[in-house]
Amino acid sequence: MCTRLADLEQATRDQIASNAQIKRWIGDGYLSLDQAAAAFPGWADTAARDPGMSGTDYRAILDAYENYALVHSKAHDPHRKTHLNNMAMARQVVEWLRTHFPDLRPFKVKDCERYLADLQERYSPWSVHHYLTKLRVLLDQAVE
Repeated sequence: MCTRLADLEQATRDQIASNAQIKRWIGDGYLSLDQAAAAFPGWADTAARDPGMSGTDYRAILDAYENYALVHSKAHDPHRKTHLNNMAMARQVVEWLRTHFPDLRPFKVKDCERYLADLQERYSPWSVHHYLTKLRVLLDQAVE
């Protein structure tokens, strides 16, 4: 580990590293995406072309969720008030995810517990249940 960190330190000084090295350092948690882009000029362009390195596509997750919600609703009507309310809550959950996890891959159970604690401070138990259900289905859609 000491050698790998020394390699990272030298590479950031020289501003030269291979894409594989940078990806490994990010994957190991030694660098964030923003830090890598700042330390290695031009790497942000490379990362933007690499679907495994750019941040999570929350728009695609929200679109998949909307499709899921319409398929599983009784009316299948995107203009009904219940669907619009459902999507408004889903957008709030996605905004929380986007703010705290630009890249969803490091999301862990402890992060979900932190979100639960935050919700419990602000909402009734029934609302907390709805928000957590939205989070679960959104994460299911992200996996798919």
